[in-house]
Amino acid sequence: MGNIMYVYKETDRTSDHVLYTVGYHAPDGKFEPESDHTDPARAADRVAYLNGGHSASPEVIAALVKAEAFISGFEGDTMQDGIDELLSEVRALIQKVGATSALVQLEN
Repeated sequence: MGNIMYVYKETDRTSDHVLYTVGYHAPDGKFEPESDHTDPARAADRVAYLNGGHSASPEVIAALVKAEAFISGFEGDTMQDGIDELLSEVRALIQKVGATSALVQLEN
């Protein structure tokens, strides 16, 4: 069947909610649904996961960014054994999930 590229689209709207459906377009053009979501961010996370990307909840991303901001205050401190390695690992995880680091957020 080839490579499938998942997408999400608005499939239903009422006065009190919007429904986003994750799926893919088959070779014949028909949209094949995979899952439904009321939150577009959750639909986007599902698409990222299905397309082979890494997905993390907004809460996990926020915790990583807060940890980076705190730990960076100790960067280069020789009394804090392992802090530079830990900070490097946290920054790598932030990049892996496609989030913006705390330092970039402060610069903007």
